[in-house]
Amino acid sequence: MIRLPISIEGLGSMRASALIFAGAVLLASFSAHADAAREPTAAERSMAAALFDQGRTLMNDGKLDEACAKLTESQRLDPGGGTLLNLALCHEKQGKIATAWTEFREARAIAKRDNRPDRESAADGEIAKIEPQLFKVSIVVAPDVKVPGIVIEIDGTPLPEAGWGTPFPVDPGMRAIVVRAPGYKEWQGSVEAAKTAGTADVNIPKLEKLGPSETKPPPGGSATPPVKDAPPPPPIKSTEPDAPMSSMRKAGFVVGGIGVAVLGIGAVTGVVAKRKNDEADVICGDGSPTCPSDAGYDASQKAYQLAQVSTATFIVGLAGIGAGAIMIAMSPKNAPVKTSLSIGPQFVSITGKF
Repeated sequence: MIRLPISIEGLGSMRASALIFAGAVLLASFSAHADAAREPTAAERSMAAALFDQGRTLMNDGKLDEACAKLTESQRLDPGGGTLLNLALCHEKQGKIATAWTEFREARAIAKRDNRPDRESAADGEIAKIEPQLFKVSIVVAPDVKVPGIVIEIDGTPLPEAGWGTPFPVDPGMRAIVVRAPGYKEWQGSVEAAKTAGTADVNIPKLEKLGPSETKPPPGGSATPPVKDAPPPPPIKSTEPDAPMSSMRKAGFVVGGIGVAVLGIGAVTGVVAKRKNDEADVICGDGSPTCPSDAGYDASQKAYQLAQVSTATFIVGLAGIGAGAIMIAMSPKNAPVKTSLSIGPQFVSITGKF
């Protein structure tokens, strides 16, 4: 009786090729999704172009507040180096030279990437003109001032700890500083940035601890104490869709989990296939193309079938993991999640409705 050919080494090679192929498909899928997420729609492009033209006209007419708002929205809808250059010019004319300086630097990088030396040269010229005028602020936090959970905000924007003690440009005018930390009273201060070059150090004071009877109202709320023995409000049933975690994100975890499980089945089946192949080698003779024994022939045939199942489950498992990862990354709106796994002697299938 002729033995069915099986190579455990070949099986490993097939798995490696499948892994490389699945990885390439997964990377391509993620890249395509990322590109699609960044690509504006035709309507957005059209609106961005109209806003850009209107913003340029308003800027030429000296209506800077309206112009900058139009250009900001145009850049949001359809980001581009040319729009960013015009937005930086608008902010510069507004007197927001720190904001303009940052935007010119970003526009210069985009121009260099896009091989637009004209735009790069224009940005360089504006940067060179603005830099000597920048006013910088340095937030100084002494070691004994730093407490767990401390947050420092400038004009509502949190300042990362890495930025403490580092002078950074700010727009001219009064800049609001707020310091918060759990269990401490909020501290509010300000620093006035001049319209000329200079540097100001802001030393954050020690925060005062809240007393036992003091409560801190939420931002925009009130400190009115709750009414005693008041019945709890009835639960509010939301009419909005569930969070993304309950839709395709959940499905992604389910499919990915099934992929991991199938991958494990493939590994176990591969081990059993090797054992059966070794058994056939012992009975039939190592490497012999024929086998005079029924037991050896059966072992050889079983090893061949198991090897096919192992390879199939390995590929399906990788596909499941890749599909799950893509679904998690995409995370669209809700859809019912139904999945099933079927495994037979020579087939593995995953079906689902997402």
